Amino acid sequence: GSGGGGGARLPVAIDTSLWTLVRMREIQVSIALYCSLAFGTVYVTEVFPLFVVSPLAKHGFEMSSSDVGIILMASAPLQLLSQLLLYPRLVKRIGFLRTLRWN
Repeated sequence: GSGGGGGARLPVAIDTSLWTLVRMREIQVSIALYCSLAFGTVYVTEVFPLFVVSPLAKHGFEMSSSDVGIILMASAPLQLLSQLLLYPRLVKRIGFLRTLRWN
């Protein structure tokens, strides 16, 4: 009836300000992992080609742009296979966090 007991509870206010979220350990770890993966992606797509086309005098490999294209093209199937076959098996075997730490 209308006895006042057992009614719906009011939601508790949770502080979701940006500063509060950024101070949470889980968020910090997620941000750090995202940044490290983004760094790796930027390295492969931007810095690696510049490094290998640099002259030998500047510690590069003096490759042509077509050589760099062939290297990147050849690495694509390996990356695809590792993401589709190796990574899921590794996560299943040793767990997600251990896989990230190992990587």
